Formats: sequence, C-alpha cells, structure tokens
Amino acid sequence: MTRLRCFCLCACLAFSLTAMACGSSNSGATSGWDQARIAFTGVSWWLNAIKSAYYFELKITPSAQEDAVGRATVITFAQKVVSGVKSSTAAPQTLVPAADSSSGWTLDQNVPKTANGVVTATDATSATNLIDGGADPFYDPSKSYSAKGLAWEVYTNGTYSLDLKVWQMASAHDASQIYSDLLSDPLYSPDNVPWITCNGTDTSNPCPAQ
Repeated sequence: MTRLRCFCLCACLAFSLTAMACGSSNSGATSGWDQARIAFTGVSWWLNAIKSAYYFELKITPSAQEDAVGRATVITFAQKVVSGVKSSTAAPQTLVPAADSSSGWTLDQNVPKTANGVVTATDATSATNLIDGGADPFYDPSKSYSAKGLAWEVYTNGTYSLDLKVWQMASAHDASQIYSDLLSDPLYSPDNVPWITCNGTDTSNPCPAQ
C-alpha cells in the first residue's frame, strides 16, 4: 500500500509539473515578446515591444485606423524580429532582418540614412545624429539607465514603408523601465494615441496569438 501511494504521488507530481510546463509554453506562444502595445498615430500603426534587454519600435506607413492589413503586417513583422532574441548580449543590428526581395521587403530608398543598410549608434551623440530628439529618453541623465546601442532600418514592400528601431539596454529591467517611462513622454505617447496592450488572448485585441 505504501509503495502504491508513493507511486500515485509521484505520478501526480509528474503530471502537475508537465501541466505547468505546458501552461508556461502556451503562455509564451501567444507572443514572442515580454510586453507589447500598439496604437494608431493618425498616419501609421505603431508597435512597441520589449524582449529581454531589447526595446523594439515599429511603424508602418501610410495606414489608416481601419487598415487591418497594415496593422496585421506590422504585428507579424514585429513577431518575426522579436523571435530572433536568443540572449541579452547580441548587438542590436543582429536582430534587424536583411532586406529580402523574395519576401517583398526591400530597403526604402526614400530614407537616405538607411538606404544602404542598417545604421547603428552606440552613444547619445551618434544616436541623436541618426534620429534627433527621438534618442533623448534613452539617454536621460535623470534616469538610472542608458541605452547601450541602437540599430535602425527602414523597409518598403511597394505598399508600405516599415520603420524598425532596435534599442539594446543594459538589462531586461532597464528595457522594462524605458518601456514604462515612454508612456509619459510626449514624443512617444502623444495624447491622441490610445495604446492597446498586445497579449494575444483578448478577441477584441488587434494583436493575435502566434
């Protein structure tokens, strides 16, 4: 009887651990990111996401609020980029997809700075030279964090232009902090932008499960 009871307890424990693992796996499968949000800015669908020590920003233009194709396109592109995160130490440019005419995305020649390929910055001065005031929140001296690097590329598929920026922070904590802090920054969160959390579980949520 004692052996039977032990066997049952072990079996139940194994089942519980398996269920927990499966639940965890399913939870992760709903998105490639740790957190993400999306909004319509008036001219583009704009998606922010964090994964590990990285902060991602993607905008697809031109678009309209009712443009489901544009919205789905930026979400799919973001999921693909974020899925490339394997560690917190890789240079941000390694997460920027190469232009691929077979997939329909080529480098947008209307953006001179990125027309010849991904551009990078490793400090406040070089980042500001690339994106002007957009770099300021990432190097705010009043904060406890500072970006380690930036990679930027702009693509086109003939219909849309897709602007991708990948910021590398020192840690996942710092990435989470900048993600939160940008909500109060007027440049990154203007009053007319209603952000919607992307969790892939709400049927009314525009970010679908993977």
